[in-house]
Amino acid sequence: MKRAVGSRADADWCTTSYQYTNRLAHLHFLRTLNRIPAYLVFVYLVGDADMQGPKTAEEWAGALRLVHAQLGVDDARLARAFGGGVVEIFVDVADITAATV
Repeated sequence: MKRAVGSRADADWCTTSYQYTNRLAHLHFLRTLNRIPAYLVFVYLVGDADMQGPKTAEEWAGALRLVHAQLGVDDARLARAFGGGVVEIFVDVADITAATV
């Protein structure tokens, strides 16, 4: 799997970010090995004070850069490996709250 996305052989895919890599592995299984037109959509919530998560998409982007660096991947490598099959969406919880009021 690391080879499929151009990751370094010594990158640790089994500890801190294992859920992220597990999702990439499933996409690889579906899209690459079985030719099923699957997509992986990461939905990141911003401004969620209850969970004390990132307040902005830029904060999420910084965290994702750290994850990608740890895993030895980047957006370009993921795009080459999956042909645009990895999508990131940032949703402000304020927009969700406004829509439900």
